[in-house]
Amino acid sequence: MAKAIGAVLREARERAGISQSGLGQLIGMAPNMISRIEAGVRETPSFATIARIAGALGISLDQVAGECGLIPKGDRSSTRSANAVAAMAEIQSVKRALERVQGQLDRAAARLAGKARKP
Repeated sequence: MAKAIGAVLREARERAGISQSGLGQLIGMAPNMISRIEAGVRETPSFATIARIAGALGISLDQVAGECGLIPKGDRSSTRSANAVAAMAEIQSVKRALERVQGQLDRAAARLAGKARKP
């Protein structure tokens, strides 16, 4: 029988012996958000969020999808594409973080240049 994504992730977390707080620290997410995902209160977590949680718990996206009834169990044909999508989501996340850092560096350089020009 198919399970909700939150239930699959909760079971994996419990099997791993990790608390919601511990998982939150691993992936940089508030424990109350993990609780909401597991309880189904937040019914549609993003693919990137599911990938981060699954990766931290040591389960693959095809395992999650299989237990949720999204793909037949044992069908590994989707593994490469699911992993590629997860990698792209992570790359986009890193790219946004680097853009924020670049903006901060640009502003700091502008402030320093302004101070250097003053007599």
